[in-house]
Amino acid sequence: CRAALLLGVSSFVLAADVTLGGRVLDPDGAAVRAARVKLYPLGSTQFRETRSDREGRYEFPALPEGDYWLEANAPGFGAGRIERVSLRAAETRDIA
Repeated sequence: CRAALLLGVSSFVLAADVTLGGRVLDPDGAAVRAARVKLYPLGSTQFRETRSDREGRYEFPALPEGDYWLEANAPGFGAGRIERVSLRAAETRDIA
């Protein structure tokens, strides 16, 4: 049985676009480097992809407002997933 990855999310606004970022952590809270993080608009099969850095951080800049879901994968771990993240202009928040 593989442990699932944990995804943290934060968002902030730059001009009219929203940036979504966070960290990928293992079950013990350690950063997961080079995790593959995908961001999907709800109801779509198209996605944007990035990789986490050595501190487990990832970022998706210049996103339009909307509802999204995220998935993270890394060798040796089960997938981590956040089912819904709603991004709105003029809103800043963190999701643990």
